[in-house]
Amino acid sequence: MAAPPAALAGSGVATVPADAAFFSSTLRLKEQLDIFMASNAWAKLRELPAISRGLDSWNEQKDMPGSPVSLFLTFLELPENAQAVELLSDMVANDTFVYGDPSCAKFLKLVRIVSAAQQEATFRDQLDEEEMEGDTEIIEEEISAGRGRLRVLPVKHKKNDDIFIHDAEIRFQPRGGDMVQALAVIEAMAANIDLLEVPDIVWGFKTGKKDTAAFQLKRIEVLAKLLAEMSPEVAGAMARKKVAGGEVLSFTIAGSLVPWDELVEEFEGEIGESEDFDKVIAKARATNIVIGLGIVGDWVILSIGDSLDHLDKLVVPGGKGQALIDTPPFAKLIEHADKPLTGISYLSGELAETMTPSTKDLEPLIAAAVMAVENSDAEDGAADDVKEWLDQVNAQYVKRLPQPGPCLSFSFMTPTGYEGYAWSWFKNIAFDGGKPLGLLEHAGGTPIAVAVTRFTSDPEATAALGQLVRDGWEIFATYAVPEMSDDEQEKFDKFSETFLPLAKELGAIVTDKFAKSIADGQVGIVIDAKTTTDKLQAELPSSEEPLPIPEFSIVLPLADRKLFVEGLNDVFAWGDKLVAAMRKVDPDAVPEGYEIPEPSKKKVAGGTVWSFGVPDAGLDEKLAPSIGVGESAVVLSLVPGHAARLLKPTPLATGSAVTKFAEPLASASAVDFPAMVDMIEPWVVYFTRYGCVMAAEGEVDSGARLSADDETAEAAEALTHVRVALEVARCLRTAVSEMSKKNDAFVTHWRNVIQDLPAP
Repeated sequence: MAAPPAALAGSGVATVPADAAFFSSTLRLKEQLDIFMASNAWAKLRELPAISRGLDSWNEQKDMPGSPVSLFLTFLELPENAQAVELLSDMVANDTFVYGDPSCAKFLKLVRIVSAAQQEATFRDQLDEEEMEGDTEIIEEEISAGRGRLRVLPVKHKKNDDIFIHDAEIRFQPRGGDMVQALAVIEAMAANIDLLEVPDIVWGFKTGKKDTAAFQLKRIEVLAKLLAEMSPEVAGAMARKKVAGGEVLSFTIAGSLVPWDELVEEFEGEIGESEDFDKVIAKARATNIVIGLGIVGDWVILSIGDSLDHLDKLVVPGGKGQALIDTPPFAKLIEHADKPLTGISYLSGELAETMTPSTKDLEPLIAAAVMAVENSDAEDGAADDVKEWLDQVNAQYVKRLPQPGPCLSFSFMTPTGYEGYAWSWFKNIAFDGGKPLGLLEHAGGTPIAVAVTRFTSDPEATAALGQLVRDGWEIFATYAVPEMSDDEQEKFDKFSETFLPLAKELGAIVTDKFAKSIADGQVGIVIDAKTTTDKLQAELPSSEEPLPIPEFSIVLPLADRKLFVEGLNDVFAWGDKLVAAMRKVDPDAVPEGYEIPEPSKKKVAGGTVWSFGVPDAGLDEKLAPSIGVGESAVVLSLVPGHAARLLKPTPLATGSAVTKFAEPLASASAVDFPAMVDMIEPWVVYFTRYGCVMAAEGEVDSGARLSADDETAEAAEALTHVRVALEVARCLRTAVSEMSKKNDAFVTHWRNVIQDLPAP
């Protein structure tokens, strides 16, 4: 075992055992807090009237004899309590961690198994009562499993207005609601009884005040023993033990203390007599919850689990175990060990596997669907065909599932803010990091935010999806349609005759025109707010100050402009056919004489923008669904002006002071936080003024023009606080991230820039 770098020696990541399921640590918390408390931003916040009044009130209460604040501070001034406060402050100052033992992965695995069983049971519970005749085998199986019973039901007959009883029939009654789910949970837990255990979780707080910690631990022990003596059942639950070279105070909550007998009685006659239930209860009786608090090395340790055994694996001076930092993923952290680290997080491959989609996710749903078909009146062969189709769906799902692996992330302070890395060893991820992201040039140059990702091309998935849809429709037409009434079949035939050709035509346009004209799998999202208005909608009052319209657009790379425009024209024509088809099926479905409005077409510097008006919506004309088509990009936007700006290639300036996004990347993003605050602030002011007028007059005239004169004194003061808070928020200047593929991992590198307010 190689010694960790000097900067990490004795840290949480060098103390936690190598088999940890998860790990998270916070470092240099006091140093970061001191920087903030010394900043001009904090000084600005302290000047706010509400905070000033709060501080003044605190000082008054502090100096007032007999006040709650005074009594509390007097209590804290007692030497032993002052020591405790000083110790708590020291414990969180430099290095804290929380980690989970491998038992956490087992516990989460059991949770997923139980959840799947509940899903299947919920579907089973949807079955109505079944007659005994013709289904005796199914009913016998259900009864033997405790999932139902036989009931003798009177047969009611009605003659005129009189109801009378005649004869009776025996029917099968499934157990419904919570009982069905409880049975499923018990069965799942009994079948996986080895996974049923208390997960071991440990919190660690590094301290340089071990003597003070030992004294406070003794105080806790004395108090706990006094409380335990009041309850004979837990009198022997307290113990002091040697663990990993340290001393830990433990408190054991025995599973035998839980009133399991009362629970068994509650389920008597239902599931209480089942062997599965007895098996689970027996395991629960034998399971203890052990809470540990103590000092191990330089750490104050808090532990919750089924024992304290896992604490012996802590790597403390003189210990022989392997630390988490010695495992392969942490070689990436060691490369940055000289940085002022502020946080470290880790997820093991085993725990990741329990948290990601599984190859068995759809199996309960498939079984339930097949069961429903078997219990229906569908003809022979339906269940087999449905199962075969669902198995094909599952096969396509499984083929594209990510393959879990460990994950590691860490952050550190820089002269201008924070920086960090996140490493993911997941495989079969649909990201392509082979080339630079050229779509970043279609973000408008200075957007508020932009994110671009390149996905791997998967033509097989598109073809498979189309085939699954066709097969599913054929099964529906073969087995479900014949069970319809004559009237329903007539409607279905008319629907199929009218709309199926249209669906096929649209599918052909998408696959033959749009899919082939779009380039290499990049997808971009751009947010901006350079278009302004004085009122967004006609029924709203106008604003004295311009209101920025939030601009949200999706950008796609274009490989064949001509083919894409052909596809657009085909879709416009297809829309007219759709309206005609709807009118043919139901003459009242579409108003007489209605036609889809022709989109307005406008030539712009980067290409052409088609805008689709929304009649009678009263929206500002600057706001309309639009499609922009340039030489190398397509833009889908709600603001035509935004679409026009994004079509023209422009070097990305947002985040350029931190990175150029020049290397081959799978994903990249940049955010301009001051610009985002500038977008939000006018709307906060506008709606505050709107609320003031509404409160005073009960309504707001659409012809009104809201200004500062509409603000009440209370609202004006609240806006003062908001403006200062938003000014402080602008201290976070820029944030960028880049995800690239390096060897067998995807690596996300992020940076942000923080700039304090000018000195007053």
